[in-house]
Amino acid sequence: MNLQSKYKLHQTVEYIKLQEWCFDTLDVVEAIDTVLSHFGFDDSFSSEEKDLLKEELFEIAFRFEVVEVVHLSKENPQILV
Repeated sequence: MNLQSKYKLHQTVEYIKLQEWCFDTLDVVEAIDTVLSHFGFDDSFSSEEKDLLKEELFEIAFRFEVVEVVHLSKENPQILV
């Protein structure tokens, strides 16, 4: 992958990080095109680029899920039992 592609991916991830996140890890793994489309990106990424985006966005989705669990557990502590 060339430098320009790496920079494009970096900019894409940084842009997405600034947006409101609403996807879980399964969405990222199974529907990366839908996730990217939600943020305004068309299908201009190669398979290799999508794989790298999945890795980066998976981490964001995982953190989102953890925050949701913490939030729900504070509202209803019995949920973790």
